[in-house]
Amino acid sequence: MARIADTSARPRVIDPGVKRNAVAQTFVQTAFKAKPVASVAGMDLLQVRDLMTQMLRSQGGRPSLVDAQDRVKLPKIADDWAVIEKISARLGADLAFKPSPAQVAAVMLHWAVTHMPQQDIDRALRT
Repeated sequence: MARIADTSARPRVIDPGVKRNAVAQTFVQTAFKAKPVASVAGMDLLQVRDLMTQMLRSQGGRPSLVDAQDRVKLPKIADDWAVIEKISARLGADLAFKPSPAQVAAVMLHWAVTHMPQQDIDRALRT
């Protein structure tokens, strides 16, 4: 039995008189009792996780940071390092690999440097 197929092109009907308003962020937060998950002012774990997936590449062993030149010894503050270790453990649950605390610290440092306003850098470098 042969099938009949409608091959005529039908134009999509669009009503140009209807303007849709954007829903305010505060309305959505209130309606769903939601909290913002990404910060525009500072770093959050979602941004760190996304950077980890972008910057870490595996070549058969432990994933390493893309474009990492060399390793440096860095003095660490015990309380800060404890927080970084917790972040590393938390990210390890979300990612396909468990990043080391040093890798997390390097990604956080990279994010901080790349998000620093150029005028602040220029002001700091003036002698």
